[in-house]
Amino acid sequence: MSKAFLIGAGATRAEYPQAPLSNDFLGKLKAHENPLARNLFAKLKEATQTYLKKPLEESNIEDVMQLSSKFYPEIKRSFLGNLYSAIYVLLADSTQSNKSQVQKYVSGETPRPDTMLKTLLTGVDSMNDFFMTLNYDLCLDSEVLALNRRSGIDYGIDQKFIGERSPYGNVCFNQLNVRRYSVYHLHGSLNLGFRNDGKIDIHVGAILPQYLGEKSTVCIVPPGEKYLNPVLKSIWHTVEERLLKADELIIIGCSLNPDDKELLNLIKKGPDKIKVIDWDESLVKTRASVENALNTDLGKRYMAYHYGFRLHPPSGGQRAFDFIFS
Repeated sequence: MSKAFLIGAGATRAEYPQAPLSNDFLGKLKAHENPLARNLFAKLKEATQTYLKKPLEESNIEDVMQLSSKFYPEIKRSFLGNLYSAIYVLLADSTQSNKSQVQKYVSGETPRPDTMLKTLLTGVDSMNDFFMTLNYDLCLDSEVLALNRRSGIDYGIDQKFIGERSPYGNVCFNQLNVRRYSVYHLHGSLNLGFRNDGKIDIHVGAILPQYLGEKSTVCIVPPGEKYLNPVLKSIWHTVEERLLKADELIIIGCSLNPDDKELLNLIKKGPDKIKVIDWDESLVKTRASVENALNTDLGKRYMAYHYGFRLHPPSGGQRAFDFIFS
């Protein structure tokens, strides 16, 4: 029995309320107490003000990314450089993903309270189950390493793309006969850093991106952008192979945008048995979007849990954890 988990930004937001979503990313950047965040917002505003019909802080970052295709080349380069830095500023600290935080947590120096991700891992079979995540943060990664640091993480990256002296060492390589958890960052993550030779170093925590010319030093795909570099393509290939053999797919905190054809096509290759964990106060809007994505686009039935990714539902009753493994 193999379970595949798809983790979206809603799962991170449930654990870390300050983490941004696509619809409030720019608003959080403007309101952030860090002067660097406000400076980055000002630069993004300057680059986009000609193209936007509403204030930048009220815009969805994915919509802004679509507009960036119209920017002059030099403006687009500056825009992307500032955006990469903004992603780091909003995510690294708010999700406890920076190097010092991850190291202290993994070593046990600063234990965290129980989280849903930590609880989830206790029910996962590390050999057969696997995680796909759309998130850049290292919330799940640090929980995995804290659980079993020596075994490391299978990131699904073809070994030819991993630098020989990765700060993680060999523990993150795809080794046979090792009980390791698999965490596949479909859009990259803040701990994957490009080397000068084009290979990847896997760091112990988030690294500050630098955008040089046409490339970023961090292996992430900005919101709304669909181009996949060879490293990410190798991850998607790994995921496709494993989805074909999965018995069940559990989707947590992912809106499944009907316009995200690449993701929906990937899910189509997975199992027919699907469970969805979502949250919406009215229990209408989220349900409708999920039904559209799963029933219309995929033609697959699913079971839904509408009380969010939390240890305990608001009025008692079945927990999301119990629903997942029922």
